[in-house]
Amino acid sequence: MKKSFNIFVFLLCGLVLSAQEYRGDIRPVNEDGVYAIPLSPEVHSASLDRTDGIRILDEEHNEIPYWVHNGTDKREDARFVPFPIVSKTALPEKRSSVIIENKEKKAIDRISLKIAATKVSKTYDISGSDDGENWFGLVNGEILGRLSTSGKTTVEKSFAFPLNRYRYLRWDFDDEKTLPVNILEAGIYEKPDKTGIPELTELKGFTLETVQDKANKKTIIHIRFAEPQRINTLTFDIAEGPGMFLRTAHIRAKRNRNVKKRTETYVRTMGTLELDSQKENRFDKLNLFEKEFTIEIENRDNLPLEDIGVRIFQEPVYLVAELRAGKKYRLAVNPSFPSPQYDIGHFKTLFRDDLPRTGMGTLKKIPPEETTPGEIPFWKTGTFLWLCIITAAVFISWFSWRLLRDMKN
Repeated sequence: MKKSFNIFVFLLCGLVLSAQEYRGDIRPVNEDGVYAIPLSPEVHSASLDRTDGIRILDEEHNEIPYWVHNGTDKREDARFVPFPIVSKTALPEKRSSVIIENKEKKAIDRISLKIAATKVSKTYDISGSDDGENWFGLVNGEILGRLSTSGKTTVEKSFAFPLNRYRYLRWDFDDEKTLPVNILEAGIYEKPDKTGIPELTELKGFTLETVQDKANKKTIIHIRFAEPQRINTLTFDIAEGPGMFLRTAHIRAKRNRNVKKRTETYVRTMGTLELDSQKENRFDKLNLFEKEFTIEIENRDNLPLEDIGVRIFQEPVYLVAELRAGKKYRLAVNPSFPSPQYDIGHFKTLFRDDLPRTGMGTLKKIPPEETTPGEIPFWKTGTFLWLCIITAAVFISWFSWRLLRDMKN
């Protein structure tokens, strides 16, 4: 009986912890209509990457129906839109700068540069300006490398930075040790539709540690986030190492499993990649949700790859819902919410592609005592179902114990 009671307490505590709720205000809209609401990395983390654990609520705590749309761009369907290069300057053995003009002041978070092939590597900064005189920092101290591809006289590199509408963007390259690189062309890739959702959301704030395992001839990259994150794309920028390489890399994460009434931790392979010096080394459609994982690169008898930069991205996901002007809405996130059943999902083909978009404020953790009653009937929640299961399990355990005791007597 004591063992059953302990199990009951353990399950109940786990249930309470798993029912943590988060909320964020949705920005008001100016006109009635159907809007797309992008989900931030924080929402994916709080919902444990389950969109059915999300609700849109109005001021009266009524649920607003929505359907989920994945807004992933496909680069092969995109067209290259050139941006004019308005200035190239150089201070010998110090710095060279390139200024690119975004005439239409589009909201962009990346630009592709076509660069003349070279073997040099560069450290660069990116800044933005509205008038070409006052500059504001966007990116600092990043490394640009691998600027040559066999059989080609140019390479194309994609540069990511915070979403902005600056008219001018400036690249400053450090030329203290090498001659300047030759920037030939600049532009962005646009797809045919006009959802206005950036192609990918870059994740920041993770720690990266690289270890050389000489005994097993591996390069091991440890990546850790503060909270689990949805991961769809990895890109690698390898600044140092052999000029040509072809390496197999494994993505691995720890998992728990029950073996003979005990829990053991093991390492599971989540995916396998191939790093190639002749390719971009961008890997999409990974579909991971991890707080911590490793990338193990098999060097075999080759020199190890060093100074490896890893960038991590999420594919855009947004909720499509009908909102009213002048009304306040908020997003409530709780993984214990049951799956909603809304009619709107059956009519999503009727909506046009160029939906207007609204955002949301900071997602905040809500203490259990502040959770608004009546938002979702308690008997419809996963909490109620688990309480029923646990209560039944406790009673069954108690009756079994009584039966065994009577049989012994």
